[in-house]
Order: sequence, then structure tokens, then C-alpha cells
Amino acid sequence: MKVTPETLNAAASDLTGINTTLTEETAAAATHTTAIATAGADEVSEAITALFNTYGQDFQQIANQARALHQQFTQNMTAAGNAYQQLENANTATFPSPHPIGEGENIFSILRTRHEFQIGFGPYFYTATWGWEKI
Repeated sequence: MKVTPETLNAAASDLTGINTTLTEETAAAATHTTAIATAGADEVSEAITALFNTYGQDFQQIANQARALHQQFTQNMTAAGNAYQQLENANTATFPSPHPIGEGENIFSILRTRHEFQIGFGPYFYTATWGWEKI
């Protein structure tokens, strides 16, 4: 999986669009799910209507909580994308031109020509001046 600041910001934008659609659809359903008219004048019809209206109100409360959670998640995704972009900008400013490994090169040849270093592997170590040596 590859994550870039652009993909995080695009995902946050998509999430904002989803949240907007859910908010609109839930609001449109509110009057149809929380204010159901009684079918008849008898007790059973009134009880069933009250039950359905209660379910509709419960749904609206749960939907409000889900929207708040979704909005917080979207804000966190946007903040993560922005933080990632700032870190990438800082890294680019700190290390402006990385040296790509070309044909016939390896990490040791690049390091040998650019830095003095010593790396140890068991009884052997590598120095920029002498190459591999046994201790």
C-alpha cells in the first residue's frame, strides 16, 4: 500500500462528500420516520405508531452520533495529510538531492566515495579506505 499526502487529502475530501450526502438523506427521512400518522383511532394503531416514531427518533440520534464520529474521522484524516505534507516538505528541504544508485554501483561504492564510515558484520568490517577486513 502506498500512502502520499495527496492520497490522504483526496480520501478526506471523499469522506466529506459522503458525510454531506448522509446528512442530507437522513434529514430528508426525518419527517417520514419520526412523525408517522396513526393509521386508525384504535389503541393498537396508536401503540404501533408510537413504536415506529420512537424507532425513527432513535435512528436520528444514532445517525447524529455517526455523523459526529464521521466528521471527527475526516478531520483526523485531513490533519494527518497536512502533517505528512509538512514532514515531506521538511525532509525535502533537509535532503534536497538524493543520490540514486546507478548501473554498476551499490550502496558501498556510493558511501565509499562520499563518506568515511565503518560497518561491522561479525568478524569482518568494511572501511572506506581499506575495504573488507577481518578483525
